[in-house]
Amino acid sequence: MIILFGPPGSGKSVQGQLLAARHNWRWLSTGQVLRDLHDKEIMREMEEKGIVNNKAVYRALITALARAKDVERVILDGFPRDIEQARWLVAALPEHQRNIQCIIKIEVPFEEVMRRLTIRGRFDDDEEIIHRRYNDYLGMVDAITDFMHDEKVPVISISGMGDVEDIHHQLDQELKKCLPK
Repeated sequence: MIILFGPPGSGKSVQGQLLAARHNWRWLSTGQVLRDLHDKEIMREMEEKGIVNNKAVYRALITALARAKDVERVILDGFPRDIEQARWLVAALPEHQRNIQCIIKIEVPFEEVMRRLTIRGRFDDDEEIIHRRYNDYLGMVDAITDFMHDEKVPVISISGMGDVEDIHHQLDQELKKCLPK
């Protein structure tokens, strides 16, 4: 299993989808996994709070991992979001015959995130919200990567600056260093 981290606008979902397509792996975006459940309560939580309770997220991920049992690698995008989720993931993976092989952090400076998200033009992409989401990400990612480092999971940082193919090539090269042959 590979975990992709990056601030909003870093391109982590694009990179995760490219990796999955190129290697015949499974990309699991927590948001997409939750939407695919078509659960009215979960959809309401997502719309009202922008976040879903952990029990629902865990159930959704267990289902998604079970569906991916015959896939060589899974790429997690958007999970874990906090230490509680990271601990749950480490504890739950043996049941699915998986382990976390590495974490890839896609680094993008705030100014570039702001530029990208402003161009994207979603209604919830105003400067104050973007700044808050970026800071929330920074606070979350350091705690999780410290925990995962203690669990002996390699953490690799790559630059998210440049064109999609250059970033993907760099990501692919770094993955070769941490994945078993």
